[in-house]
Amino acid sequence: MRYRLTFKRAKIESKQLVYFDRHQICDEFYCGCNWEWVGRSGGRVNHASCGYQVRAQEVRAARTEWEHIVPISSVGQQRQCWQNGGPQNCQRTDPVFNLMEADMHNLTISVGELNVSVHSHYIRTAQYLLLEP
Repeated sequence: MRYRLTFKRAKIESKQLVYFDRHQICDEFYCGCNWEWVGRSGGRVNHASCGYQVRAQEVRAARTEWEHIVPISSVGQQRQCWQNGGPQNCQRTDPVFNLMEADMHNLTISVGELNVSVHSHYIRTAQYLLLEP
């Protein structure tokens, strides 16, 4: 059987092989918060270390999440699988999409609550920049 790297597996391997000591030498991506590994691929954020204030989602704000530096929607939305069912369809049917989603060079740790917010802001900012003269 051939080895297949999935997004889930990439998060685990990133923790074990690449970022195993990152919480000791580098802060979280957006806010500079200290954090600790917890579980197979995630962690817990120390809000006091950076002054982070929970906006709406306390549980999500307390955990780290793997963030795509270049949003996966930016690379995926042009693919046929995305247009015919979104990211879940791509995960099921498109090996090229799975490689893009699991690319460890495009993954970093962030505060979970910011993960969704940043993607919305990125899309709005990119649209604004395209309209700017």
